[in-house]
Amino acid sequence: PPSTPLLLAPRRLAVYAVPALLFAIDNNLAFVILQRLDAATLAVLWQSKVIVVSTLYFVVFRKRPRAAQRVALLLLAVGVVSTKLTALECAPSRALHQHVAAHHASLVGVALTFVALFISSIADVYTELVYKRLGGRRAR
Repeated sequence: PPSTPLLLAPRRLAVYAVPALLFAIDNNLAFVILQRLDAATLAVLWQSKVIVVSTLYFVVFRKRPRAAQRVALLLLAVGVVSTKLTALECAPSRALHQHVAAHHASLVGVALTFVALFISSIADVYTELVYKRLGGRRAR
């Protein structure tokens, strides 16, 4: 019942624990990612989250994106990809082994960024779903 305190309603607590756990994993992954990527690259790649959340939202809530929304998401995707491609270009003055090591760390960082993006996006859409299913009722 809505009047039951959240701590006394284990099922409701479990519903909210899922996104909390996902966000905790995502926040800890950010520290691992920043060991492999510079903050500027992470900030650019993190813009992909808008694309992932939007896509998940449209799928989960069975909504069809308007034409303007599709164009905006496409432009964002092109911008993120083009920015990342220029960031991965090799500096010719580096030694080959330094370049390979940096490139590997960067690729691992990019992969981890997308893992974190999906975790965070799932938590975002799940939270919205829970909110809509519970009708926005507050735990008392």
